Amino acid sequence: NEAGDVLICTLTLNTACLEIVKSFDHHDDYVSSLIYVPTKKTLITGSGDGAMSVIDLKKVRLIASSKNFDEDVTCLTGLS
Repeated sequence: NEAGDVLICTLTLNTACLEIVKSFDHHDDYVSSLIYVPTKKTLITGSGDGAMSVIDLKKVRLIASSKNFDEDVTCLTGLS
Protein backbone atom coordinates (compact mmCIF):
# COMPACT_ATOMS: atom_id res chain seq x y z
CA ASN A 1 0.00 0.00 0.00
CA GLU A 2 1.05 3.56 -0.65
CA ALA A 3 0.73 6.22 2.03
CA GLY A 4 -2.92 7.16 2.45
CA ASP A 5 -4.29 3.93 0.94
CA VAL A 6 -7.01 2.13 2.87
CA LEU A 7 -6.96 -1.64 3.24
CA ILE A 8 -10.35 -2.95 2.12
CA CYS A 9 -10.86 -6.39 3.61
CA THR A 10 -12.37 -8.42 6.41
CA LEU A 11 -10.10 -10.78 8.34
CA THR A 12 -11.01 -13.89 10.29
CA LEU A 13 -8.62 -14.67 13.13
CA ASN A 14 -7.66 -17.64 15.25
CA THR A 15 -7.80 -15.83 18.60
CA ALA A 16 -5.79 -18.51 20.40
CA CYS A 17 -2.65 -17.49 18.51
CA LEU A 18 -3.81 -14.31 16.69
CA GLU A 19 -3.17 -15.94 13.32
CA ILE A 20 -5.03 -14.69 10.24
CA VAL A 21 -7.13 -17.60 8.95
CA LYS A 22 -8.57 -15.93 5.83
CA SER A 23 -9.02 -12.46 4.38
CA PHE A 24 -11.96 -11.40 2.24
CA ASP A 25 -11.50 -8.53 -0.20
CA HIS A 26 -14.92 -8.63 -1.84
CA HIS A 27 -15.83 -5.02 -0.99
CA ASP A 28 -14.77 -2.21 -3.31
CA ASP A 29 -14.59 0.39 -0.54
CA TYR A 30 -13.99 0.59 3.22
CA VAL A 31 -15.71 -1.86 5.61
CA SER A 32 -17.83 0.32 7.90
CA SER A 33 -19.79 -2.17 9.99
CA LEU A 34 -19.40 -5.70 11.34
CA ILE A 35 -21.93 -7.84 13.18
CA TYR A 36 -21.10 -11.24 14.61
CA VAL A 37 -24.10 -13.63 14.80
CA PRO A 38 -23.03 -16.32 17.30
CA THR A 39 -26.03 -18.60 16.76
CA LYS A 40 -25.22 -18.89 13.04
CA LYS A 41 -21.44 -18.44 13.36
CA THR A 42 -21.58 -15.73 10.69
CA LEU A 43 -20.17 -12.26 10.21
CA ILE A 44 -22.26 -9.61 8.44
CA THR A 45 -20.38 -6.69 6.89
CA GLY A 46 -21.48 -3.33 5.54
CA SER A 47 -19.32 -1.21 3.27
CA GLY A 48 -18.79 2.16 1.67
CA ASP A 49 -19.40 0.50 -1.69
CA GLY A 50 -23.10 0.20 -0.71
CA ALA A 51 -23.08 -3.58 -0.24
CA MET A 52 -23.68 -5.98 2.64
CA SER A 53 -22.11 -9.43 2.85
CA VAL A 54 -22.46 -12.55 5.00
CA ILE A 55 -19.40 -14.67 5.83
CA ASP A 56 -19.74 -18.21 7.23
CA LEU A 57 -17.05 -18.43 9.92
CA LYS A 58 -17.32 -22.23 10.27
CA LYS A 59 -16.57 -22.84 6.59
CA VAL A 60 -14.57 -19.59 6.27
CA ARG A 61 -16.26 -18.49 3.05
CA LEU A 62 -18.47 -15.75 1.66
CA ILE A 63 -22.04 -17.07 1.49
CA ALA A 64 -24.06 -14.02 0.40
CA SER A 65 -23.58 -10.51 -0.89
CA SER A 66 -26.18 -7.87 -1.64
CA LYS A 67 -26.41 -5.72 -4.70
CA ASN A 68 -24.96 -2.28 -4.10
CA PHE A 69 -27.28 0.32 -2.61
CA ASP A 70 -27.08 3.91 -3.85
CA GLU A 71 -25.41 5.03 -0.63
CA ASP A 72 -22.74 3.71 1.76
CA VAL A 73 -23.84 1.05 4.26
CA THR A 74 -22.47 2.75 7.36
CA CYS A 75 -24.42 1.03 10.13
CA LEU A 76 -25.81 -2.45 10.73
CA THR A 77 -27.83 -3.76 13.66
CA GLY A 78 -28.83 -7.27 14.63
CA LEU A 79 -32.34 -8.28 15.65
CA SER A 80 -33.14 -11.39 17.62
